[in-house]
Amino acid sequence: MVEAMKWIFVLCFLLGLTGCVSQRAAVVPACCPEAAAVPSVESAKGSVYELDSKWEGDDGRDFRLSDLRSKPVVISMFYATCAGICVITRDDMMAVEASLSGAARTQAHFVLVSLDPKNDTASALRKYRAQNELAAARWLVGHRFWA
Repeated sequence: MVEAMKWIFVLCFLLGLTGCVSQRAAVVPACCPEAAAVPSVESAKGSVYELDSKWEGDDGRDFRLSDLRSKPVVISMFYATCAGICVITRDDMMAVEASLSGAARTQAHFVLVSLDPKNDTASALRKYRAQNELAAARWLVGHRFWA
């Protein structure tokens, strides 16, 4: 029970960071009471969903963070070649996914965005996805287009 509560807190905290707190609403949503401790979106000058940056998925298609608006999202930056903290982060994300009910799991999205687009090409990220058995229905693995 304590372990499940820990994951719920982590998920709500991450959701609070990725847009659970609305700029237009002054109240904290019922889904994330812990979000009250997170700086407001107003102080951050808007939601991450408002960023106009394009990202490329391992399938070669472009996506924007706004494509994930209104869905539960757990997102992390990583290096596909990293054998340290990136592995721990991915495993933690997979543990969150595994702890969700079947219905919640179908609604959630997990996003790994590479900080190394020169090495983590779409092809390399497809290989990473396959090796780690990350379901394409729930996991976006990609990198940011750097201008």
